[in-house]
Amino acid sequence: MPKTNVGLEMYYEIEGDGPPVVFIGGLSQDHLSWMMQVPAVAAAGYRCITFDNRDAGQTAQSAEPYGIKQMADDTVRLMDAIGVSSAHIVGLSMGGMIGQEMAIDNPDRVSSLTLVCTCAAIEPETAGILRAWKAARPYCDDLDFVLMISSWLFTYRFYQHAAAVEGFLQLVRSNPFPQSVSGFQRQCEAVLSHDTRNRVSRITTPTRIIVGTEDTLTPARYSQWLAERIPGAELIEIPNAAHVLSLETPDAFNRVLIEFLHAQPKAVGV
Repeated sequence: MPKTNVGLEMYYEIEGDGPPVVFIGGLSQDHLSWMMQVPAVAAAGYRCITFDNRDAGQTAQSAEPYGIKQMADDTVRLMDAIGVSSAHIVGLSMGGMIGQEMAIDNPDRVSSLTLVCTCAAIEPETAGILRAWKAARPYCDDLDFVLMISSWLFTYRFYQHAAAVEGFLQLVRSNPFPQSVSGFQRQCEAVLSHDTRNRVSRITTPTRIIVGTEDTLTPARYSQWLAERIPGAELIEIPNAAHVLSLETPDAFNRVLIEFLHAQPKAVGV
């Protein structure tokens, strides 16, 4: 199982051949959050790189607080370690915040940017939700906590399919590398401190912004704001989809993602 040192030990996986695509997960997610994307994107002709952010999965715990910029630096260092000079960056929620910082500070490393259900800064309503999650986390076991927050992650339709719900909960139960309470809280603080509002206009990378029309955690207006300020950015709103649309509506999401990747120059990365 591959790991490399980026200032801390980071776990990653690579599948497929072709131009590299780096997938960056959201709050609390590990590399398995992209399990519905990697086979499809690899089959479409791309080298898929997934990894666990600091304080998640099999990547090491952080020794101190950090911000989204530090997580962007982690991602660039991972690319350095595995010999990837430039890649298509796909980030969901917190991962989209990381992608923004990469495109602003390291534009030569970002061949294209796909921002999924994310924002330039957390509004007070969402900040209140995250602070409540952070406060509640020490008092819940892993399964109860996921059940508590999941209504912000999926549409009501998800809960009408018992097999899908049970499959999701089984992933939680069987996870051999659950996130620590302190790791979750540090990631929450990083998300709460994120703010690129005065800098996103500097992004020149080809950018597609994707959001679910029923996302209540990072509503469509967040994505619309980004699309209006990132030069040339294209906004795609996926109907009947919420925050974790990569898991709930993977076919629709994969279609618009692969379409965007195919529209980019082929000779990227190494």
